[in-house]
Amino acid sequence: MIEILAPAALAVLSALAAWAFALFRKKTGWQIDGEVGKIVDQGLAKAVDFAASQLHARASKGIPIAFKHHAIEIAAGYALEKFPGALKHFGITSVGDSRLAEMVEARLVDWLADPEAERPGAAASS
Repeated sequence: MIEILAPAALAVLSALAAWAFALFRKKTGWQIDGEVGKIVDQGLAKAVDFAASQLHARASKGIPIAFKHHAIEIAAGYALEKFPGALKHFGITSVGDSRLAEMVEARLVDWLADPEAERPGAAASS
């Protein structure tokens, strides 16, 4: 009887252990992604602030729209220099990665200004 029950019990325990291990990996993977995502989010906010300070346009009315792509490049370079491991976790390894550019641009929106639209009389001529 033991010759039959022992292999059956071992097979059940092995299957249960494999399921538990897969569940553990899935749960911890989500937690790691969430934590790394927070690091990336905070880091990109700092990268955009850095880009704004580098363009010296921050003091008046924001970053002129004409400099948006330059600001994205500066912020992306800063991000890859300051937290490359966090970005690599999501497969981002270069300044030219479109995902990185999109993430930076999304955070840059509040900094952008259109000097043409803010000229006196610009609203009346529209």
